[in-house]
Amino acid sequence: MTITGPWRIRRATTDDADFLASLAARLTTGRAAWLDEQRMEATMRQFLLDDLAAMGDTSTVFIAEEPDGTPVGAATIERKAHFTGIPQAYLGELAVVAEIEGQGVGAALLAAAETWAREHGAQIITLETGSANDHARAFFAHQGYGDESVKLTKVLM
Repeated sequence: MTITGPWRIRRATTDDADFLASLAARLTTGRAAWLDEQRMEATMRQFLLDDLAAMGDTSTVFIAEEPDGTPVGAATIERKAHFTGIPQAYLGELAVVAEIEGQGVGAALLAAAETWAREHGAQIITLETGSANDHARAFFAHQGYGDESVKLTKVLM
């Protein structure tokens, strides 16, 4: 794949389903060691396709593409209430193809999601990522995101 940039950010359509499904493996980075990689990839694929099917007034999926229309990344965002009742947006997934990582596509997708969140009345935006996904954690910290809570898990198998 030849990456050229700059990228156009647009709302996804049903024609993007295969591309979204292809990003599922990128969303397994930083998974907990006890999580089965294939099961997690299948779950991420289903999340992406469910997000595409659910697009409407309270959620959307953004696609980043090359000038020639080649998709190179995606982000999903939805509006809902924070557990305290504050209007929030939740960034469900953000992934870019491996060949373009670090070239600004993730930041462009995140900016589009944040703009959408503000336009839909969100006061905060939240997301989750794997605790071992150091690259994503550094990316989000660089974009101004900080820890709100820590989810702890104990394997009982």
